[in-house]
Amino acid sequence: MSTEDNLAIVHRYLDEVVNTGNLDAARTLFATDHVAHYAGFPDLKGHEDWKQLTGMSYSAFPDTYTTFEDEMAMGDKVVVRYTVRATHKGAFMDMPATGKTVKYSGIAIFRIANGKIAEQWQEADVMGLLQQLGESTSQTMTEPLSQQQTEALQQQKEVTPPIEEVR
Repeated sequence: MSTEDNLAIVHRYLDEVVNTGNLDAARTLFATDHVAHYAGFPDLKGHEDWKQLTGMSYSAFPDTYTTFEDEMAMGDKVVVRYTVRATHKGAFMDMPATGKTVKYSGIAIFRIANGKIAEQWQEADVMGLLQQLGESTSQTMTEPLSQQQTEALQQQKEVTPPIEEVR
């Protein structure tokens, strides 16, 4: 496939899945062995794992709208720099809805195989997002997660508990 074809697949993903919240539509765009690598989470293997985690985000931010600011394609890879705008209308990482509008950026890399998204990597400005929601980021930067925060994340998605801090 050409790089233009690969870009078109990623644009379909943006238009038909990301900006509509129609997570089932990803089935037609993802390879059956699709893997998502999101910073801070274990690899999400297959559509159902991806849908579970992504669905939690859409529950918290149901009006999510993403724009691609930059994009490039080479070989089987497409890279995009994006901006997300959304309103915090549901619980997110053990934080109740605030009603605040947020804007954050990120970078995603997609690997295309046989006309499908086979793999994706994503890095987003989660610290900036948490600051906009009023969450202190000093703990995020200097202290391990509290037991309550760890349990909240584990309930959302099976996550390996953090290693105990060595003093």
